[in-house]
Amino acid sequence: MLKLSTRGEYGVRAMLELGLNQGRSLTVQEISSRQGISAKYLEHLLSSLKKAGLVRSERGPRGGYRLSRQPAEIDMAEILVALEGQSAPVGCLREEALEKKLCFWQERCALQQIWMDVQSVIENKLKEITLEELCRRQKAFQDGGFLYQI
Repeated sequence: MLKLSTRGEYGVRAMLELGLNQGRSLTVQEISSRQGISAKYLEHLLSSLKKAGLVRSERGPRGGYRLSRQPAEIDMAEILVALEGQSAPVGCLREEALEKKLCFWQERCALQQIWMDVQSVIENKLKEITLEELCRRQKAFQDGGFLYQI
């Protein structure tokens, strides 16, 4: 039901690559080739992630990008908001619609409460999953192990 744009999907993959290589800078080319993301597109994503304070760039021969905080301090919700902005499963829950009361049924709609509940569940789950957890899961797959946990 939740559909991410390639911006969100690729941005999370870039953050995963940086998390897996914590402690050293990666160039756009390194991330691009490892994750199969266009370098030009990746530059835009990294710019958004930098603006949100999730990554920092370093100049020089060993320059590139690295996480600005520890992977345990970054969660999936924060990454996705930096890339996608605030999202809502339906238009009537977007901030502008709520503030301006754009929906005719807003004050008396059972569906709106259900959509708010769905949004809350998704947001809470994404806040629970840290970049550290995502890296741990990826390493388990790379090591030939199988990790399935809901």
